[in-house]
Amino acid sequence: MEHVKNKKMDNIKFDFSMSLLEDRYLLNFCEVIFQKYNYKQAPAYKGMTERMVYEPEIWAIGATIEEELKKTRNKKINSSKLLNGILSVIHTEKYRNGRQSFVMLLHYFKNNHIVIEELERLLNDKSLYGFAVGELNKLKEYKYINIVKEILDAEKSSWIKKDAQKYLLNAQKTK
Repeated sequence: MEHVKNKKMDNIKFDFSMSLLEDRYLLNFCEVIFQKYNYKQAPAYKGMTERMVYEPEIWAIGATIEEELKKTRNKKINSSKLLNGILSVIHTEKYRNGRQSFVMLLHYFKNNHIVIEELERLLNDKSLYGFAVGELNKLKEYKYINIVKEILDAEKSSWIKKDAQKYLLNAQKTK
C-alpha cells in the first residue's frame, strides 16, 4: 500500500490499475479517505440529513471504477482482486452510504456466483437494498420476488419503490 501511504493526504488520487494488481489496495484507499474525512458535514439546506464528509468521497471512488469498467468492458482483465476489493468495501459498514456506488458495480462481475449471493445478502441491508434490487434486475435474477415485494410495501423512497416495481414487472415478463 506504499502507493497510497507515501502520498500527502491532500494529494491522494485513486489508481484503478492498482486495484487490479494489489490485493487490499481498494480497501486501504477507502480507509485513507475515511481517516482523512471522518467528520460531519453541516446540512446544506433545512431538512437535509447530516452526513459524514467521507461518504461522498468513498462513493466517488466507486463511480470512478464504473467509468473504468465501462472502458474495459470488452477486454479481458483479471477482476478477482477488484471484485474482492469491492466486496470488502461493501462489507465495511462504517463507510455508510459511500458503499452504495460499489454495490452498483456488481453486475460487471455477472459470471461470478459470489455476486448473486452478495446481492441476496444486501436485500437485508436497509441502506443498500435499493441498489441490490437494481443490480439483480440488471442480472435478470428474479428469484427474490417475495423479498422485493416486502421492500416495495415497506419502502417510502420513490426511487427504491420504482426500482422494486420494475424488478417485479420484469420478473412477471420472464414467467
